[in-house]
Amino acid sequence: MRIIRLRWAPFKALNFFGVILARKGVEIDETMMRHKMIHTEQMKELWYVFFYIYYFLEWVLRGFNYKAISFEREARDRDWDWDYLEPGNDWSRKPYAWREYLWKP
Repeated sequence: MRIIRLRWAPFKALNFFGVILARKGVEIDETMMRHKMIHTEQMKELWYVFFYIYYFLEWVLRGFNYKAISFEREARDRDWDWDYLEPGNDWSRKPYAWREYLWKP
């Protein structure tokens, strides 16, 4: 993944169409990189544009709490596991896995 450093940004790091925009000085460790890679897979499934539309709608419906969004919950739950993004394993990510988080408390 390509990383672009910004002098000033209101966020630590943001995945924008598969490119990471990160504030200067923010360390992008393995966990954050996997988190962003999971988001990239989610974006591919929804043809990028629909990902952002759905992300925004869910953010509004969940009371502007981004941690409650299904995309974020999946990425946070699995950002420690490198095998999650490897195809062909029984424990690897299934297509549209973020849907499992839509109704979980």
